[in-house]
Amino acid sequence: MDDEAFETLLEDQWPHQRFTLPRFWNDPKLNAPNQPVVGICWFEVRAYCAWLSAQTGQHYRLLTEAEWEAAASGKVGRRYPWGDAFDATMCNTIETRLRRVTPVGVFPASDTPSPVSGAGIMDMPGNVWEWTGSYYQAYPYQAGDGREAVDGDNIPRVLRGGSWFNFGWFCRSAYRNLIVPSLRFHNTGFRLARGH
Repeated sequence: MDDEAFETLLEDQWPHQRFTLPRFWNDPKLNAPNQPVVGICWFEVRAYCAWLSAQTGQHYRLLTEAEWEAAASGKVGRRYPWGDAFDATMCNTIETRLRRVTPVGVFPASDTPSPVSGAGIMDMPGNVWEWTGSYYQAYPYQAGDGREAVDGDNIPRVLRGGSWFNFGWFCRSAYRNLIVPSLRFHNTGFRLARGH
């Protein structure tokens, strides 16, 4: 989508509104330097990916939902990154009673195991729902069915991971959520991939 089409979409969706910051940018309970950014819609994340790619000369993008699930469940298909049973001490969900976004790395025991380095990916379950690049479509996953199209329409996109505002059941590696890409919530953020 070019700039003119994007501006037209914004004006159609939100007449007379201009957003220059993530929705909760100035709320220290929801956005601190060591926490995931929340209150950002899918379109804003895509704009950030384009900006970061231009700044670094490397390609940044949202994960597909299949990539997100594979990273969280591993080759053995774990229900949660640490195993098959939910444990409220492993991630930030409503059961932990923290009632807010937490800094990245507060739950190191929940990092996904890495057979190469021993260190895995942090904070996949809980804390914030993470935007993916994928349209919400029925499973089984078919990469060629158009669900990875990046056009700018307002068709629901997949969120993964659960959040501090949800029960642990929503943090399962295979759980899928959806919202339209123009919405901005206090418990929705993003994770980026670098390359292709």
